[in-house]
Amino acid sequence: MAVALSLVVVYQDFRFREIHLPFIIFLGLTVGVRKFFLTSLLELFFIDFLINVAICIMLLATLRTYYFFRKKSFKESIGNGDLLLFLIFALGMDSLDFPIHFTLALVFSLIAHILLKSFYIRHQTIPLAGLMCLYLSTFLIIDSIRFISLKIW
Repeated sequence: MAVALSLVVVYQDFRFREIHLPFIIFLGLTVGVRKFFLTSLLELFFIDFLINVAICIMLLATLRTYYFFRKKSFKESIGNGDLLLFLIFALGMDSLDFPIHFTLALVFSLIAHILLKSFYIRHQTIPLAGLMCLYLSTFLIIDSIRFISLKIW
């Protein structure tokens, strides 16, 4: 279910450059329920989520400081769908694996945008939420195959 919702978000972000809120909410619920059943401890689930959100807040504060010194608008650089997808990533991953997979998703998004830019010149901005959802769906598919583990620790 989460993979299908991720692919819908990918389509919406590439096609319309916006994501409808119900898809993000349902994606967050399915990823959160999956993570909760994998951890099976409510305290561990919330501690992982809070640590991951703290990492996202530090990253966004750094990005906001960078745009402040560059005298550019922060709201034009990152969309609300991107911020909500950061929360979904924080909700769905362990706190030890989150920084690695989050960084890999951002690097994947940048490389995919550079490669797609030569073929698909519709937008100059990176469809970050769509590309991160593509990474998330790949992660969920590979992680669901039990003999391949994406756990770092």
